[in-house]
Amino acid sequence: MIARRPPAPRLWTILAMLLIAGVALGLRLKRIDESLTLDVRHFIEFAETLFTGRHLDYYAGVSGHEFTYAHLPLFPHLLAPVLRLFRAFGLDGLHAVKAVAYAADLGAAFCLYLLARRQGLARLPALALLTLWLFHPRVIEASVGQAHVVSLAVLFGFLALLRKDLPWQAGLFWALAVATRTEFIFLALAAAVHYGVHRRAQFRGFLLGATAVLAVFVLPFIIRDFEALRWGIYGHLNGRGDGLPLFRAIFDILGQPFPDALSGPNDWYLRIGAPVAIALTAFDRNLQRVLLAVSLVFVLSLMVVHARYLVMPLSLAAVYSARPGLIWVFVAWYAIDAPTALRPDQYLLGLETGQLLWVVIVVALYAAAPIRRYVEARLPAATDLPDPGSAGGH
Repeated sequence: MIARRPPAPRLWTILAMLLIAGVALGLRLKRIDESLTLDVRHFIEFAETLFTGRHLDYYAGVSGHEFTYAHLPLFPHLLAPVLRLFRAFGLDGLHAVKAVAYAADLGAAFCLYLLARRQGLARLPALALLTLWLFHPRVIEASVGQAHVVSLAVLFGFLALLRKDLPWQAGLFWALAVATRTEFIFLALAAAVHYGVHRRAQFRGFLLGATAVLAVFVLPFIIRDFEALRWGIYGHLNGRGDGLPLFRAIFDILGQPFPDALSGPNDWYLRIGAPVAIALTAFDRNLQRVLLAVSLVFVLSLMVVHARYLVMPLSLAAVYSARPGLIWVFVAWYAIDAPTALRPDQYLLGLETGQLLWVVIVVALYAAAPIRRYVEARLPAATDLPDPGSAGGH
């Protein structure tokens, strides 16, 4: 018996993807010269030192600076060959950064489409989900306005979910995400706990893939100067930020003064909250729900809220809602969050009601399926209900 091949992509789907990608890329190219100058300067300086014999000293060289490259060193490794190619053609270094960021946006969007189709979403709503994510103001602002490669870490996370049944590949992609954006460590740890609890036979392969990446890209810096690495990716953040912005918004709405205990740089909340979230969700078999919950706790514990920090929970919400019964929740998220993101004056004034609304949406998304299962299990089946027409003989 000849095995059936999966159906080939329909021509209209391919053409629609190309059209959406073309419009998205055109929008991004119009803003190719925008960036956060100090951040991009670090990206380029780090990439320039790679393969020169001085790159292992980069973190030590920026010790004591207010602004540093605050992540593990994967992105400079990926940027270095692109930067050299752009420089060879006389192109600006910023454009090399944007090339990686824009490619990551498109790649992550395509992976989101594949995840949606795998979870039972039809082609048209899957394309709609891809479009909503690709044109969301926070995704655009992160890569276009700020020239940050959060979408690259999101791409690796999506690939880890696509390859979850091949544990060494899943571990490898989660490690790549962490080595790109440090905050993805919480998601990677949650994934590792999931494999350790629910996929014990695959746990060793997961660790093997993750360890290989960290050994190649991170271990040399740890051996060279661990304290410089620690300070570069975390230590310099001490003392920055002012309270917990989303909690401050709650007190503002209630008309109550913000407690002094929550004021100031409360990095303790993240160090406690994220591990607790991982522990509390350890026995949930749905990895995507676990990741969504952990990312929500991460955002609630942020001392400074920037668009690039919100791309991670937005992306995980898109993945989790990429199924027929939940897609409407992400549409609601977009309808609430996108207009707020386009009005930065609200954020600057501290009126972060839009942020709170999408927190409510995420909580609803997280609880929607369990609540539905709970209700369905306790409501009498339709066949058990009495026939209204049988009463009274009429």
